[in-house]
Amino acid sequence: MDINTYQKMSKRTLNLSLSHGELQENINLGLIGEVGEVTDIIKKIQYHNHPLTSHSRELEKEIGDIYWYFCAYCTINNMDVPSPCVSSEKVQKTSSYYKLVIDIYNTVYELINYPSEEEECLLILGNLLKTLILKLDLSLDVILENNISKLTKRYPEGFSSEHSLNRA
Repeated sequence: MDINTYQKMSKRTLNLSLSHGELQENINLGLIGEVGEVTDIIKKIQYHNHPLTSHSRELEKEIGDIYWYFCAYCTINNMDVPSPCVSSEKVQKTSSYYKLVIDIYNTVYELINYPSEEEECLLILGNLLKTLILKLDLSLDVILENNISKLTKRYPEGFSSEHSLNRA
């Protein structure tokens, strides 16, 4: 699934009862939270000697949630999701998972706090996420498809508070 198709499909699960400002705050908090989830898994892999294979599914799920917020940010601000341009050479040069997740956190921080830089921050965030996916040997297509499948089951008619409380 390409990112533009994903952006269109994920839009149906936005909570449109919120004002634009509330949506933006919700998305900002969601980005921070989901990056935290990925960070915790990376910590277990890098410092607790957990095998990557034991966390692949969990990483796919959490990275899919980051992409949902990433696309939601673009959607509510009338932007297309920037196409990442990451070479395999750049992935090989990336020193560690630690550095990647710190860079992702910092980019999210800049996106939230410096809206005048949002286009650059979104491009950087997209590149960092793509680099992380490649370094983890995961598939963006699979991540996006699984995330849409999960959200379709959870919110068959689009977002609702009731379905958010009683998750499928």
